[in-house]
Amino acid sequence: MKLKGIVVSICLFTSACGTNLLFHNGQTRDLLLGTQATNTRENLYDVLGRTNGKSSCFYLFGIFPVTDPLNIENALSDAVQKIEGGQTMIDLVIWHETEYFFPIGTVSVVNVEGDVIRFKRESQ
Repeated sequence: MKLKGIVVSICLFTSACGTNLLFHNGQTRDLLLGTQATNTRENLYDVLGRTNGKSSCFYLFGIFPVTDPLNIENALSDAVQKIEGGQTMIDLVIWHETEYFFPIGTVSVVNVEGDVIRFKRESQ
């Protein structure tokens, strides 16, 4: 009888963890609207398209970082590399999300979205 209670408890706990992995709660904050990722002193560029990138970090039990830390430069680089020939981004939207996977941990994500551009070459 005691073994049956332990098995039921383990099944309920596993089920609760699985449900939270599929249906998790999250929080969005720190919305930032920016004009450009790097200084663009000239207006000689082509807009190649709109794209997004992200960087994330998993915290075991919401405390211990398990993966690489958040890095906004990696998120920007990820976004620019998605469009061939892109050099930088303009019209940026940056936000931070925290997703909760109780009781396993949390995932912090920094998201970047914007227009990827390529500078025009001056004719000689």
